[in-house]
Amino acid sequence: MKMGARLLAMTLVCAAMSSSAVADGFFLTADAGALVYSNTETLSYWGVEFTNPGAIDIGGGYRFTPNFGVEAGHTIIGDSDTSTIGFIGTSETLKSSVNHFAFVGTLPIGYRFGLFGKLGLARTTIDYSNSGVGLYESASGSQTNLMLGFGWEYNFNRHWQVHAQYENFGTTNVGPIISNGVVLGGTGGDIGMSLFSVGGMYSF
Repeated sequence: MKMGARLLAMTLVCAAMSSSAVADGFFLTADAGALVYSNTETLSYWGVEFTNPGAIDIGGGYRFTPNFGVEAGHTIIGDSDTSTIGFIGTSETLKSSVNHFAFVGTLPIGYRFGLFGKLGLARTTIDYSNSGVGLYESASGSQTNLMLGFGWEYNFNRHWQVHAQYENFGTTNVGPIISNGVVLGGTGGDIGMSLFSVGGMYSF
């Protein structure tokens, strides 16, 4: 993460001295993709991984120049479960969300294409629940992490753009697990969250 942050910082500086087809000023973004969890087996009653859910990211920001700006966004994430539903009637679920703020720099490749990098902060929240016959378990965690991202873009004109991107929101400590009102010491874990998405941007 430290090396990635240095590389992104260099990208942001270089981008500020470049030119592209994108207009400066305010912009709106909308993306759809898949959230990828890691280390979720540390929460599961059965020790298995949770599924990777779909996600929608909406946001906006301001470009101080056509190649350097800031953005803020909110990621709406679908519920995730394990493949063990049906065992003794249990049902495990992860619910999560992300809010982020980042600096964005763009390096043009020609006039229409570009590569961009993001460096900022992400506020993540994760809630775990497991219910069944005579059993209810829960755990939660919320954390502010360093956020890194990068992607590719194509500009149709000075207003409309499409892009594909990867964003890493760091890890969130979730736990300990509370089982039927009893705190289970030493349970839970650091859950990683990253997002692969495609979407578009409109610049005013």
